[in-house]
Amino acid sequence: MLKTFKRYHIAACMLVALLNSSCDKELSKLPANDRVGETAITDLASAKMALNGVYYRFANVDNDNIANWVYNNTTGGLLSGTLSHGLGPLPEEENDNVNSNSPIYQWEYAYKIVLAANGLLRGVEALPEAKLPGAAKTELSAEARFLRAYGHFKLLMYFAEWKDLNSMNGVLIRDEFSSLSNMPKKRSSVKDSYSHILADLDYAIEHAKLETPNYYANQWAAKVLKMRVLACRGLDADLNALLLLADDVIQHSPYTLEDNVRDIFQLKGLQSKEVILGVKPQPGQEVYYNNLSRFYFPMADRLFTTNLKFKEMLNDDPRQDWMIGADAPFQMYSPDTYYFHKFIAAGTEPTQTSETQYAIRLSEVYLLKAEAIIRSKSDYSEAKSTLKLLMEKAGISNFNALDQITSKEALWKFYATEVLKSFAGEDAIEWFTLIRMPLALISEMRPHITKNEQLYFPIPQSELDLNKNFGEQNQGYGL
Repeated sequence: MLKTFKRYHIAACMLVALLNSSCDKELSKLPANDRVGETAITDLASAKMALNGVYYRFANVDNDNIANWVYNNTTGGLLSGTLSHGLGPLPEEENDNVNSNSPIYQWEYAYKIVLAANGLLRGVEALPEAKLPGAAKTELSAEARFLRAYGHFKLLMYFAEWKDLNSMNGVLIRDEFSSLSNMPKKRSSVKDSYSHILADLDYAIEHAKLETPNYYANQWAAKVLKMRVLACRGLDADLNALLLLADDVIQHSPYTLEDNVRDIFQLKGLQSKEVILGVKPQPGQEVYYNNLSRFYFPMADRLFTTNLKFKEMLNDDPRQDWMIGADAPFQMYSPDTYYFHKFIAAGTEPTQTSETQYAIRLSEVYLLKAEAIIRSKSDYSEAKSTLKLLMEKAGISNFNALDQITSKEALWKFYATEVLKSFAGEDAIEWFTLIRMPLALISEMRPHITKNEQLYFPIPQSELDLNKNFGEQNQGYGL
């Protein structure tokens, strides 16, 4: 499925100049050339095309010209228990990270974005004012830094001991255009990893455009991604800052919640005013035999389903009716699995809407606000009212169970369950939310998880073999 790591890592140094038709058009065809960095960026037009090339990596457009986000979505779903594999259980379903195939995909995907963003930044910064006016330069740099922060944050959450701010086992930060001479590098500490990611996001918040088509990043997208990062670092000051950002986005951004959450996925797609940052399918992607929709139903070369536990989690919840389908066909290999219809309605053919993917939605802002209140306040009334608002959008009107909760632990679990329901199969948001809880609460919801090292993957051995300066393997995974 993937290139070997070594071949990838060398080739990734040149990814920035794999350009598309233009930054203002969709990612509609394979890149036109493979010139590197500053040799490809000579003026504003070529800089915009180079930025489009970074988005091309973000969308993970593959050799079949498909914006292939299936593993972005399913890794977190498998780890959190919202998704299953319909052709036999995968190691992720039991949080068996050593035997998982997910790490190499997540590692390569994130660094493709990071290295392409670095190439753009180097090329843009090298241009004089006459070639690239300062305002345009800062806006281009802001989007590149947002994308670099997105990639580094994925690496932090999947491959670093992110809960321990004193740990030296953070991210291998790539903050310059890579070449063979600077590829050997030591990983940063967890503390410094957070600082680098937040610095990029602060730059994006200050300098990115205020409004863009919702398949490009802007200031609002940067604010929401910063909220995610702050929630994971989780200092008292972080949670307070998160609440301020949440109110800013809710009160001042152009985004609004959908009255019926189903409409986002099965009717409106990127036309929904709730979508802050999405992944737009390639033209014609919906007719390709191995597209994203067919990974859920009908079957492609793999089949991702949901399971009995998630179905039962949705008992007495209107979302069960449209998200959970009939028994998946291979019960002898994967018993108690069901078709997952969140993105493609039962009995329908793939469309551009069913192929659309979602990186940031406004619902997450409300949920992150509720989480910060639960974790930092003694009065939970606003957190409960925020949860009720989102649950109403899902068609729920009975809030008795929520009203009766009085303890922080019980409310945190209720909140995490609501995130699982709301964000199942969306870019690992449900997984990153689940594992922010204390380990004891995680284990109650996900009994397979009994150790902190199950909250992150081991570093791919290929990186340790190639980069002798990297440092130690993550704790719990041996030498």
